[in-house]
Amino acid sequence: MAEVCDSPPRSPTMLQEFDVNVAAILNLVACRSHCDTIAQILDEIAEEDVRIARLAMFDAAKSRLDGLLVNKGVCDPGETTSLLQMKKRRGDNSRKMEAEDLLDLYLFAAEVKDQFPRSLISNPSRLPDLESSSTTLRFSQPIRDAPVPSGSAI
Repeated sequence: MAEVCDSPPRSPTMLQEFDVNVAAILNLVACRSHCDTIAQILDEIAEEDVRIARLAMFDAAKSRLDGLLVNKGVCDPGETTSLLQMKKRRGDNSRKMEAEDLLDLYLFAAEVKDQFPRSLISNPSRLPDLESSSTTLRFSQPIRDAPVPSGSAI
């Protein structure tokens, strides 16, 4: 019998392009622990399907990040997100790390979490720090020259 969750998914249309099993597991993320969700992905989803879903979810998460940056006037569409690349997962834990990446990307893309998952990109210094409690952004590296507000100490 399929598990039922009282909390509906936040972005059901995002999951339509995924394997039915991947979509079903991600739909239940609000009802289960992070560890249980990862374990279910590892148990029920083929390794190649996780890789495909991870790549597609990376694009969805970058799209959300791009929208946030553009809305705040930080950069033009695609200016920052086009530079982001995912880490290649290798070694004994690569399958588990890819499943965790998929879940973390989903949580950001579905607007469950406000911070883009920095741990899965190859050069985190290219990623701005979105502060959910503020309308400002901090960058590890300058994206473009921004005007200095009057009265600011330099």
